[in-house]
Amino acid sequence: QGIHLMPIGWESITPVILERAGLLPRPQV
Repeated sequence: QGIHLMPIGWESITPVILERAGLLPRPQV
């Protein structure tokens, strides 16, 4: 058994959190 600290979809929500935190440049699409 393992303890899951990361919520489902963590990989998809992390970039959004970092972007809002100003840690990532906004993607130029």
